[in-house]
Amino acid sequence: MKTINKARLIIITLAMLLVGTFSLSAQGYGQRYGTVDDADYMYIDASFDANKAFGLKDNPRTQDDTRGLDWKFEAGARENNFAIYIFGGHYAPIDYIVYGAGVDYYLKKKPQGLDLSAGIYYSQVIRIDSDGHSGSFTAWVSPRARATYWIGNFGINITGRGQGRYDIGKTVWEGSIGLTFKSNR
Repeated sequence: MKTINKARLIIITLAMLLVGTFSLSAQGYGQRYGTVDDADYMYIDASFDANKAFGLKDNPRTQDDTRGLDWKFEAGARENNFAIYIFGGHYAPIDYIVYGAGVDYYLKKKPQGLDLSAGIYYSQVIRIDSDGHSGSFTAWVSPRARATYWIGNFGINITGRGQGRYDIGKTVWEGSIGLTFKSNR
């Protein structure tokens, strides 16, 4: 377990440094060249898996009803069409912890107030099995797509993401909804 904690600490620290460096360089560039606009901001986001919360679709891989709050917290920075972010989450009914980092590309042409993005992310999963043994695996690079509707600095988003779950031998698809707050610089 000590190796898992050390690896998690290293990954989280590197991801935070990456987001911080990107954010500061974007801010300096925008102030120097006068290009700070609505596409340059830092943000935080909280979301949850709607299926696991409300049981919209039955999951045939599980024997028990594992309905509950599968949440994720994300922090990132966007500069023009690109954003980088770090995230972490937890799903208590099966003692599942996930964290990682990713990058998104935002489409340029879109309806007013709507941001559409697609990207990839790297994640690490820590899970306790039914016998109480801790396990960890890397879900590697996975796809993600997001639509966010902005009302001022607050956004309502719908996110679809895949995750390579090598412990069960397939890619799991998740749909989540959430709230985002952006901090214009």
